[in-house]
Amino acid sequence: MLGRVPCLLALAIALLGCGEGSEDGAGSGGGNAGGAGGTGAGGSGGTPVPTCTNDAPSGKQFHAATDGSPSGDGSPEKPWDLPTALLGPAGLQPGDTVLVHGGVYAGGFVSKLAGQDGAPITLRSAPGEWAVLDGQSSSEPTLQVYKQWVVIRDLEITNGKSDRTTARPSGVYVEAQHAKLVNLVVHDVGTGIICNSAGDANPEYALELEVTGNILFNNGWDEADRAHGHHLYLQNRDGTKLVRDNVVFNAFGFGVHAYSDTDKYWAQGYQLTGNVWFGNGAASTLPESAGAPASKYYDGCMVGHNGTHPVARLELSENLGWASGVGERSLRLGWDAPNEDVKLTNNYVVGQTIFQPSWKSVEMTGNTFVGDVSGVTTTSHPNNTYLATAPTGVKVFVRPNPFQKGRAHLVVYNWDDADSASVDVSAVVPVGAKFELRRVEDLFGAPALSGTYDGGAISVPLATPKVTQPIGAPGAITPAEEAGKRFAVFLLTSAC
Repeated sequence: MLGRVPCLLALAIALLGCGEGSEDGAGSGGGNAGGAGGTGAGGSGGTPVPTCTNDAPSGKQFHAATDGSPSGDGSPEKPWDLPTALLGPAGLQPGDTVLVHGGVYAGGFVSKLAGQDGAPITLRSAPGEWAVLDGQSSSEPTLQVYKQWVVIRDLEITNGKSDRTTARPSGVYVEAQHAKLVNLVVHDVGTGIICNSAGDANPEYALELEVTGNILFNNGWDEADRAHGHHLYLQNRDGTKLVRDNVVFNAFGFGVHAYSDTDKYWAQGYQLTGNVWFGNGAASTLPESAGAPASKYYDGCMVGHNGTHPVARLELSENLGWASGVGERSLRLGWDAPNEDVKLTNNYVVGQTIFQPSWKSVEMTGNTFVGDVSGVTTTSHPNNTYLATAPTGVKVFVRPNPFQKGRAHLVVYNWDDADSASVDVSAVVPVGAKFELRRVEDLFGAPALSGTYDGGAISVPLATPKVTQPIGAPGAITPAEEAGKRFAVFLLTSAC
């Protein structure tokens, strides 16, 4: 079933240059042997565009492959298997890179790679190839990340199990300090990326975690009580969780879920910048009578605490939210405990924005809210735009990727239901470079637009895309729950 994924997604990635209770956490076992299967970009028949010069692997380069061995030396001729590479074999030093070659790696994996400040160890797909970690044969998270100073990037994390009525393991579970999760594609797991252990007993877990540029969709499962599984489930006490330029959509549960329902854990110290959320809850098929609200009412982004610890040190800037109607939930700040301080700057949020129950300090400047804003007095925050109904026109945002030149998320609010939008991508794509534009709901399908960039604006097609349905639940996301042509999110990739 997943054998096609590396081939199709490699065409996109090669252009780059390559309130609810806690969900599942880490297990105690190690990773399984990497399974054979799948092909990289070379096997797809595609011709990868050369990587960007500033995106070349850092340090000394080692290799892991589906046919690698524990007795390998990490060379191209004798690659390690993935479990061995993740244990930090002899010779691998801070600042080095492990290149994971194209293919499907089956099982659950544990990273104990340990770099140093200024010299992290990087694990990534080999340039021009695409590695898939499929956890369907494991009862534990597909990837567990421990130790410190590690960058995990340019991988696909998934679970091919078809049963969506029982708990699914998480995609990426993190306890590592100073870790960065970058440009991952995480889909059809339980909870996408999770750190639900940053509390009184272990505040150092996932200290200073950065989650940037990732695309998450179709994560979660249904049980009789409610839909479970969120895209980002991140608790925090000390330091800061930096969450920027991720696209989270069509979860069974919430999109961004920075939350705890117990005083063992905290929800403080988050910087959310440039994230895009829409359609979260749409993957669930539970009716309202199942004890949970209709799936489309889950929040795209929620930061709160269902206990006595206040939310504090919370900043949201330049985030882009969408709910299928301006009366439906999009952004929720706070849950049960009285809260400290939040600052919102230049966000564009469609749907309900809810502040609850009370905040000592709320700063809001330059935001646009399309839909109801409750829990604060809007007249006390005049330097924002408040719209009760949908506006007109076309609003476009281009978000360059912080880690990779030539890559961006392109977001269009198509209030006029236009067939196309004119978008200037000159800040991202060099003149003369090949580029591809893919609708995120159809990330593994054909590009919506591709060609050689000749400068200026490109005409971006806004037709309703094919929507990738959850594995094991075809038809779960109904046409009424799709963003359609009114709201379009694209992954833009190019050579540079």
